[in-house]
Amino acid sequence: MKVTKILVLSVIVFIISVSAIWLSFENQQKAEAPFTIAITKSHAKLFENYKALSANLSKEVVLKIYDNEAALMKAVYSGSVDAFSINVFTYLKQFADLPKGKAILGLPAEYYLIATQDGDVERPKIGTFDEPLTFYMLKGVKYETVTYSGAAERLQALNDGLIDYAIISSADYNAENALIIKKMSTLGYNEDIFVLTQPWIESDSELGLNIVAHISKILTLETKAPDEATLMKAMSELFKDEKIPTRYYYKDLVYYDQP
Repeated sequence: MKVTKILVLSVIVFIISVSAIWLSFENQQKAEAPFTIAITKSHAKLFENYKALSANLSKEVVLKIYDNEAALMKAVYSGSVDAFSINVFTYLKQFADLPKGKAILGLPAEYYLIATQDGDVERPKIGTFDEPLTFYMLKGVKYETVTYSGAAERLQALNDGLIDYAIISSADYNAENALIIKKMSTLGYNEDIFVLTQPWIESDSELGLNIVAHISKILTLETKAPDEATLMKAMSELFKDEKIPTRYYYKDLVYYDQP
């Protein structure tokens, strides 16, 4: 009986020891992992000084620039990203499914509805990348959509006459090749959202508490917390049109208790 008890205790001690070693190894791996920022190329100039963040975080900082939000979001869902940019409608529509985190900054952004020539089309075919953004830019218009994740694909389809209009970021616009039909800013939306993941949001260390300020300082333009009126307007429209199942409060979506 005593031998059995000793064996059981030995097994328990062994399991605890292995678990402690594994946990220590896992924490060390996390500490050594780089801080990864994922953005689309439309925000590349804003993050030109990203390497300066390394000194504040005492770890390597990696900036990954994606051609489109679809590729960026795959990286986000894989859990390999610490902070990322996203358009406001996608953020709200996918909020319940996103890896936990909150928006910390509003990034200046503009989207255009463009065409190769001026003229009304009764039922235009739109090259798009985001369904909710397209819906609100063209609300009240009957249209068909063709999804192209990359801006280059949308522009090529427009030039080839496969679509009548395309929605692109202002960073991808070339005045020589297309006309601007409508701007998203005329509807009251002029920023994307920059999101910080949960481990950093919940950190009670001095570094965690100051990370928002550290990120703000390395940006090439002055930024602030996402605009509450704009975010709540988008949320209300999505909820009213049953594109999201529940209403959100600003405090649910944004980390605004900044030092």
